[in-house]
Amino acid sequence: MRYTVVFILFLMLASCGPTEIYKHKEDIHQPWTYADSLVFNYAVTDTLSPYDLFLTVEHSPEFKYENLYINAVTQFPDGNRSVHPVSLQLVGDDDNWIGKCSSTSCKAAIHIAEKAYFKQPGDYKLMLEQYSRSESLDGIISIQLQILKAKIK
Repeated sequence: MRYTVVFILFLMLASCGPTEIYKHKEDIHQPWTYADSLVFNYAVTDTLSPYDLFLTVEHSPEFKYENLYINAVTQFPDGNRSVHPVSLQLVGDDDNWIGKCSSTSCKAAIHIAEKAYFKQPGDYKLMLEQYSRSESLDGIISIQLQILKAKIK
């Protein structure tokens, strides 16, 4: 009986966390050029729930910029598209890299949308284009997109 109660409590706690609906990492061939877009395809079925979207940027500790500039191109299920230039901050106010660093790479998880709603069910495509001042950009290793159902309080 005691083990049954512990098991039920474990299941209840495990079910309280956010539900991941998508997670995919794209490796970047060096250097990252304007012509090399990263493409993330995902499906949304629930348009009533809010979602949190994260980009995890992995870069070398020698990356020479504080921000990574990208164009985020979203293609909606109905075929319409939107384009938004985005600045991803990689250095904090203390002039140190955001996230966790090792001797070979740093990973920064960046919250790009909080409690966002998808208006249409169906297949979405997010394309990330390198949008810095330089046509080729060294030091960005990979970018991962993660979409979670947001916790509702």
